[in-house]
Amino acid sequence: MPYVLHIAPLIPAKKLINARERYAVPADEVAIAVIDTTVWGSAKTGLMFGAQGVYFTGSSATHAVPYSSFQQCELQVHNPPFVQFSPGVFFGTAGAPAVAKLLRQVRKFYEDWQQRPAVFLSRNVTYLRRGRQRIDPTDPAAPWRSLR
Repeated sequence: MPYVLHIAPLIPAKKLINARERYAVPADEVAIAVIDTTVWGSAKTGLMFGAQGVYFTGSSATHAVPYSSFQQCELQVHNPPFVQFSPGVFFGTAGAPAVAKLLRQVRKFYEDWQQRPAVFLSRNVTYLRRGRQRIDPTDPAAPWRSLR
């Protein structure tokens, strides 16, 4: 199994603790998802997507890549399998092609969000919940229209 993806709030506590410790994640960072690349499922190696960036272990070093610098990341797959972010910064995993594809999608979402947040929301959200009321993203009176 190349990797296991856990998405908040369903990240097992032990895996989240291991990821935060091993990937040197700041204490105030919000965990969005963890990719566990360990054989036994401990999440001692892998990636964590936070609110501010991606944190991971690679080649016995920990790395933090803020989303704001994703545009400069290469995200190339090499053999033996690893994803290269930039010279000297890489993440090794058997699932490197799938991880690189996921990272490229995250980069594209971030770029879309930065350029036009209202359009991003209308394309990527089918509805939002406000209490029990469903909000249609195509509604011109929707609350996020003011984000333009």
